[in-house]
Amino acid sequence: MKPSRLMTFVVLLALGILTSWAVEGASKAKHGVCPFVPPTICFVYEPPECQSDWQCPKKQKCCRALCGIKCVEPEDPSKPVKVNPGKCPVVTGRCKTPNPTDYCLNDGHCLFGDKCCKGVCGKSCVKPVKGKEKISLRSTSLHMPIQPQPPGAFPCEGGVLGISLRHPPPPRRSSAFNTVL
Repeated sequence: MKPSRLMTFVVLLALGILTSWAVEGASKAKHGVCPFVPPTICFVYEPPECQSDWQCPKKQKCCRALCGIKCVEPEDPSKPVKVNPGKCPVVTGRCKTPNPTDYCLNDGHCLFGDKCCKGVCGKSCVKPVKGKEKISLRSTSLHMPIQPQPPGAFPCEGGVLGISLRHPPPPRRSSAFNTVL
């Protein structure tokens, strides 16, 4: 085989492989977005229910859940975001933690009429204020530090059960190994 024909064959083979990968990956995601999951400390391993959206029934998506990867109902990204009345407090101080954790993304993730506000370190649910009340660096209402973990505990990135750091707890099915702060 001549070198030019060999090179043409190799290029066509590579393009064929790349095209099949692109088409295969494009068909994996279903419409909608995965729901927000509060930060969690996990204790018990739970195997994932799925690896792609197409392993889930009907319109469900394969998403990170409270602890584990599960098939869940997706959220519609075009749906308007809930906005609770009131204003977020003015925050003073700076976070010393790189990439602080958000405990909410919008008011819809907060219970009891709380607002999702930017705090000293990340966003969290707080009582709305009137006027221009200030929150200092020492306030615990806007930054909930992660509690020391018991021996053998580790933060989960899907696939395990544990403690949710969101307050108050989200409505979920209870488990003997699932503790919510």
